[in-house]
Amino acid sequence: LVYAQDATDIIRQSVERDATNFERFKNYTFLERVEERRYGRNGNLSSKDIQTYEFMVLGGRPYGKLVERDDKPLPAKEARKEQEKVEKESAKRQRESASDKTKEDKDRAEDRRYLREIPEVFNLTLQGTDQIGGRPVWIIGAQPKPGYKPKLKRAEILTHLRGKIWVDQAVYQWVKTEAEVIDP
Repeated sequence: LVYAQDATDIIRQSVERDATNFERFKNYTFLERVEERRYGRNGNLSSKDIQTYEFMVLGGRPYGKLVERDDKPLPAKEARKEQEKVEKESAKRQRESASDKTKEDKDRAEDRRYLREIPEVFNLTLQGTDQIGGRPVWIIGAQPKPGYKPKLKRAEILTHLRGKIWVDQAVYQWVKTEAEVIDP
């Protein structure tokens, strides 16, 4: 087990591993829980939405199917509609040519390239350690650097966020993130 103590180094290594993890992603199914909280001007929670997606492989690429809302299974009618979407997408992907699949894979990899700017966009600080799922993680705080101009247009959104990233100490994989929009 390698222990890095520098927050920027931890994040840099985790972003570099993202490309490998992105390829592995095609071989797994998993659940992803997305929780979005909105706060009023007074700082009080005004609304919260939770959606859980089941990711699977369709036509050699990941696809996310909505399976829960607010930690409750979808009503039968909505679940059927989601299953119909899966079947429609699966049929579409089976009809795609090899060049279409290659182009889409390249586009998706390009979309993730902006992640490499994270160590440059943020002042990163090691805020401590914790355990998630029985595994040790580093907790990294991320504050945007004032005046930083991203190299990639897609990375511009990062300059409007602050948050925390929990990184698995053994495999340098992000386990959890929290992001707050600080400049709409």
